[in-house]
Amino acid sequence: MQAVREAETALAVAVNANDFGSAALNTRRTYFGVQGIALEAEARLATNSAFVYLGPRPFEPVAVVPAAEGGKVSVAGCAGEVSLMEQRPSGLPRTFSPVMTYTLEMDEDGERRIVAVDAGEVPFTLPTGELLTEELCQGVDVKSGRFEPAPDLAALVESGLDGLVPPPSPSATSP
Repeated sequence: MQAVREAETALAVAVNANDFGSAALNTRRTYFGVQGIALEAEARLATNSAFVYLGPRPFEPVAVVPAAEGGKVSVAGCAGEVSLMEQRPSGLPRTFSPVMTYTLEMDEDGERRIVAVDAGEVPFTLPTGELLTEELCQGVDVKSGRFEPAPDLAALVESGLDGLVPPPSPSATSP
């Protein structure tokens, strides 16, 4: 569960700094996951729709179970809404699923790494036999936190595409 929180914090910090080369991020997610996040950030910068996270994704685990694939675990829980400061707010309400499932595997160093994230598209059955649903999540106290000081959206926008630090190239053994 701690691995999920650390990974979400590392993700928010990386997006806010436009730095996808950090060890904190790259040891907690796969290369392809980080590469996808960096490409999304690049597209937002190119279209003047950048944002910064005001805090990491709020998440409260409700179950940790072995995943169908050996050596992996699924951490299922409820997420709160992500707080953002946007360069060009759309004015449209953001919708998100409070149902989240993270699949983690152990790397060679004994650290857990996120290999998949599901935002409620695939039903998750809890050990009690009931499904993890939006209704169930309404009864879960999901705590959130904010970064202090608040991230600097203007600095991110000013750094632009030239300031984007890509993830390091994967080694032959990287997941």
